[in-house]
Amino acid sequence: MTKAVKGIGIGVLVLILVAIGCTLGFTSLADTSPEASWGMSADALTEEGSFREAVDAVNNGTASYIRLENGFSSDEAFRIRENATLDYNGVTVRTGKYFITLEEDAVLTLKDTRGGANHRHDGSSYTPFTVRDDATLIVESGHYESVGNIIRTEEGGHPTNAAVVISGGEFLSENNSFMNAWGRSVTISGGTFLGDEPGGLSFARGTVTVTTYIENFCIQVAEAELFSSIMLPDNLILVDSTGNAVTEKGIDEMYLQKAISLTLKGEGDDSETVKLVAGADAPLFLPVTFEVPQGKIFAGWSLTRGGEPVTDISSFSGGETLYALWEDKADVYVGGVALKDGEY
Repeated sequence: MTKAVKGIGIGVLVLILVAIGCTLGFTSLADTSPEASWGMSADALTEEGSFREAVDAVNNGTASYIRLENGFSSDEAFRIRENATLDYNGVTVRTGKYFITLEEDAVLTLKDTRGGANHRHDGSSYTPFTVRDDATLIVESGHYESVGNIIRTEEGGHPTNAAVVISGGEFLSENNSFMNAWGRSVTISGGTFLGDEPGGLSFARGTVTVTTYIENFCIQVAEAELFSSIMLPDNLILVDSTGNAVTEKGIDEMYLQKAISLTLKGEGDDSETVKLVAGADAPLFLPVTFEVPQGKIFAGWSLTRGGEPVTDISSFSGGETLYALWEDKADVYVGGVALKDGEY
């Protein structure tokens, strides 16, 4: 073999070794890229490493802010015991089992300051966020999607004294249920709930407060006696599955839909504004605060005092005033003697 051929062979070998070295070096760099950085605030991130290390830092009190730096996949379960903020920072995360369990008294805030983040959860039998007794989960922004529930405030079928506060973010659940909520309260003032109708479903045991219109949003109440604790904004109304306004307890499935406001007037200064679904039956209930004239019973509503009864509000656009109608109370006969109201 000539020296030239030997030289070419050695040169090729060197190039191959350099290429292998570069590949190993790049792989090593990729393998050591931090999943997260953490510190006491967003402006004081002092450490970086794995997400497990970041959670450990929160739990031992040396960090309260975690910012994701690179995407990762994990089937590991993480428990957070202290107050913290998790910033997705535009990163994509894939999980498959219980991702974060928020322990007692802890408060966790989820946000995506950079935008474009995506948390994809593929475990249909698992929930990425579990909120235990006296803990609070706050969602300000971010994109969360799952084949099952995204948030739950129950464990093993038992309710917890947990709270969930949602002011933003996008929620996409392929089974149309974004929350299994049996906790202390659920407050929704923003956010987008995506999917087929209904777009979001919550099993609610505690107080549910909705202060934003959510298209095709449904709340199924597990305990009917808590119906009175549900507070509605001006553009929402509880209706049953047939579209009729809900005016009494005992309805298992209730939907929030756009409604019109009507003013009901009784005798004197009695007045109350109610929300009804246009097209539903006319409001045939009398507010409990209204005084009933002596010897009279409630007989419905009219657009004018003493006018014709209203039985169809499908043409109403909102803002109408309805006046209570009264009729004489029927005589009650005792031993063949007619007694008027107040005599029995």
